[in-house]
Amino acid sequence: NSNTRMEANEPAAAPPNVPPAEAPPPYQGQLGVRMAPVQYIRNLQPFKHGSDLLIFLQRFHSYCQSLQVPDDMLPSLLVAHLDDTALRGISRYLDQDLTFREIVDILKKAEGYHANNTDKYITEMAARKRLKTEKVHDFFVDLSRMSEMAYPGADQQRVREANLRQHFMTNINHPLISARLREHTEMNIDQLLDLAILLESWGPKLLRGI
Repeated sequence: NSNTRMEANEPAAAPPNVPPAEAPPPYQGQLGVRMAPVQYIRNLQPFKHGSDLLIFLQRFHSYCQSLQVPDDMLPSLLVAHLDDTALRGISRYLDQDLTFREIVDILKKAEGYHANNTDKYITEMAARKRLKTEKVHDFFVDLSRMSEMAYPGADQQRVREANLRQHFMTNINHPLISARLREHTEMNIDQLLDLAILLESWGPKLLRGI
């Protein structure tokens, strides 16, 4: 009939205006270790007692970053990636409700990073200069590792960051980049690193012209 034909000719109702789903925010946890973006990590090997703990923590950060691991899962995931010897060294503390940072500090003590030899590491850090062929990011990562040994523990975070900042600008071994970094007192250490990498990419001829 005519009513049926009119209904058939009516345009279909427009779908509701549903806003697109927002992309998840970038992973930001409490790991406190600066790393380059990670594309793909197949597996994380357990930390072995006596090996380089700071390198392991950098890899652990990358692993958690790539999987967007929630902060409340970091303590148990870290403990699960310790070998038997390293686990025995901190086992007496595990019945407490510890944060990730607290477990890292206990693990550092058990591995000897909090021994009374910080003066040695402070001296080595002050003497560490970027090699002419060394990338700025590689220099920063190594300097950051040394700062963790020179000023260990969460209670020395401000001192550690202040000294890392000063030694990074002073020992970057590039007068032009060093001068530009010193102009930006408002930047934090991560922003200074990004700026240094940008200036490094410009090359010496372009850099001398700014």
